[in-house]
Amino acid sequence: MGTTLSRRSFLSLGALAAAGATAAGLSACSPAASANTSTSAQAPAQAETTASETAGNDWLGTAPETPDSFAEEIEADVVVCGLGISGVSALRAAAESGATVVGFDKAEATRSSNEMSAYGSSLYASRFPDVAKFWEGSEPLILNAVSEGCLYRNDIRILRHWMDINGDAVDWYIGAIPESEYSFGTSANGNKTDPEAEISCKEPVYPVPEHYDPATENMPCIPGSFRISGPKFLEANLEKAKAAGAQIYTFTPVIKLLTDESGAVTGVVAQNQDGEYIKATATKGVILTTGDFMNNEAMLRTFLPAVLDQGYVPGGPENLYGVVDANGEPCNVGDGHRMAAWIGAKIQDFGATMSHFSKSNNSSPFGTLPFLMLDENGQRFMNEDVQGQMFAERIRQLPNRRSILFFDSNFSNQAAWMPYGHGKLPYTTQAEVDKRVEDGLAYTSDTLEGLLDQLEIDKDAALKSIERYNELAKQGVDTDFGKVATRMFALENPPYYANYMTRGDDLVTMCGVVSDSQCHAYNTDNEIIPGLYVAGNMQGCRFATIYPEIFMGYSVAMAMAYGREAGIIVSAL
Repeated sequence: MGTTLSRRSFLSLGALAAAGATAAGLSACSPAASANTSTSAQAPAQAETTASETAGNDWLGTAPETPDSFAEEIEADVVVCGLGISGVSALRAAAESGATVVGFDKAEATRSSNEMSAYGSSLYASRFPDVAKFWEGSEPLILNAVSEGCLYRNDIRILRHWMDINGDAVDWYIGAIPESEYSFGTSANGNKTDPEAEISCKEPVYPVPEHYDPATENMPCIPGSFRISGPKFLEANLEKAKAAGAQIYTFTPVIKLLTDESGAVTGVVAQNQDGEYIKATATKGVILTTGDFMNNEAMLRTFLPAVLDQGYVPGGPENLYGVVDANGEPCNVGDGHRMAAWIGAKIQDFGATMSHFSKSNNSSPFGTLPFLMLDENGQRFMNEDVQGQMFAERIRQLPNRRSILFFDSNFSNQAAWMPYGHGKLPYTTQAEVDKRVEDGLAYTSDTLEGLLDQLEIDKDAALKSIERYNELAKQGVDTDFGKVATRMFALENPPYYANYMTRGDDLVTMCGVVSDSQCHAYNTDNEIIPGLYVAGNMQGCRFATIYPEIFMGYSVAMAMAYGREAGIIVSAL
């Protein structure tokens, strides 16, 4: 029998500091308008080898045979496959809508990012009215910035609909815990939370730097996100789902989608840790929320080869994913992608990964603030005034995949001119900088020559580059790379500091099944697969080519909001 939450604790989560998908070309991410299209889907020609392979060149394998008998058979309105933030949200929404619902997960524990865009949230706006003001009239800026960042390979209608549903979804999700039970920041209390509190919720960057205006940014980030400590909000939403009648199976992965003669999805086959098969019939629909494939080398080689070429090793030291199955193996190996492809679903082209910088051992005490950066040849190589994903993408192209960031002792006076965004840490203190120097994570000297002597860099070239940068800063025009004058901070106030910036961490793949704003899954003929819905990193066409960080935490917010949306949509059928 499946392990249920009545017998095991399901969520023993860890917060993942930080948190799409992309398009199958413009046509593949612009699905046909008919929402009732049905097709007898044919599996792609690649499906010829075993489903268990996660390395080599064959990513798809062959669907397992449907068992002749089952240890258990279930019938429910809705079946949810995968119980991360999108799956739990789908589970709760479906159950609260009055549907009978069952959820399966490959693991016993799961986790989600600790950062969620609060765009549109009344709860957030009541706490931070001075930040929520940035949302007013921002729609054109947001839509264009995301489209441009994705090279117009995403389906912008998915983003547009998320902007409409996110506020209510965030209030619903955060509202699973009464405000009296956790510590939360507000504008009135200076965004302070109780450091001893088990649960807290605050704005990641507060106050917004004084001169920041998204409308004037080369690469804007719209302020307004929640940073959540610990797993309790996800746990609380799961408890809400259970209280509404949801049935849960853990350590019981879904291994196959069941279809009828027309190709419509009718249910799933799952297998528990004892090897027993469970058949779950879905009278209304199956929602795939099984996550990404960051630990499947064959899928990375097929869909996102640059990740491997640029040094990422599945299961290696940069892998931040810690959720494992009953055998201790990573869960994020693309099971849902393969199951969907076996019945003809289209995996989007132009996939992306989420890669971030934070205040880690290999990053700056200021995160991704736009101080001067040089490569190891002593050359400036970019406009440093970009979001964290763009930092990571550009640095990967450099010698040894690292750059060196320089700043001087005047950094605290420069905070008011800094941008808002992911990994931006404008209020770092001198004590924090000194501690990183003490720990050998940053370098300092009273002279530029002395600083450069401590670094692996072409010293003569670096001195010329710094001299050039200082000249441009004083002229007030960056004719070399186009950075705004207000963030061209000349290095002229000793002591001077430097630290290495490496390639960043790869967190998840954002390369799902071609989808639309109603969470439908599409086949390779660009037709809806009846009975199959996707959310989270299974939902394709949200992003493409790159994850443009126009919000902090909007991939996670989108996973939550569209998980909820899928639960509501399927329940109403």
